[in-house]
Amino acid sequence: MNIAKQFIETNGITFQIERNGTVISSIVGLPNHEKATSKAYIGVLDDTNITVGDWFISPINERFYIKDKISDFAFGELQQFKLFYLTESEYKQKSTSQNNTTFNIGTAYGSVIGTQSSVNMNYQHSIQQLQNQVAVSESPDKEQLEKILSTLQLIVDGNIPAQKGILSKFSDVMERNSWITGAVASTLLSWLTAQIH
Repeated sequence: MNIAKQFIETNGITFQIERNGTVISSIVGLPNHEKATSKAYIGVLDDTNITVGDWFISPINERFYIKDKISDFAFGELQQFKLFYLTESEYKQKSTSQNNTTFNIGTAYGSVIGTQSSVNMNYQHSIQQLQNQVAVSESPDKEQLEKILSTLQLIVDGNIPAQKGILSKFSDVMERNSWITGAVASTLLSWLTAQIH
């Protein structure tokens, strides 16, 4: 006695099945939800042409992403195939949220932070970019900015030790040319991080 078959045949609607952007066939299905879990599904009688990842398109162009399928048995016989789905907006929201990576970091000595497996610290390139910016700058402090970069270069090359206050004599210049302050700090931090390894 197949109760689901009777409901699907009398109350079902015709869905188009889309795979890889192309409609490949159509099938009669009945949207429903499980009473125990409230999970939404489309009940169908045949699943031979359906795979997880297909899109079902209703007669009014609602789109449903098939995320799972299971066989549903009752009274000792197969009743239907339950095709669990996400609506198009749920699918887009889930895809977007999977791309948003959040890192909550405590202590991370010697760690690579991010989704990559290795890291390349290129502070020399940063210094070169800063030198180019200073060269085209029309700041009245151009000479002092060049001295800051020379000091930075000496530090990262190991010619002078990095010590507290080494750049403090340039504090007024850095305050007037705030665009360079963050870049110098970032370069020093990259260099220091590379020294730990």
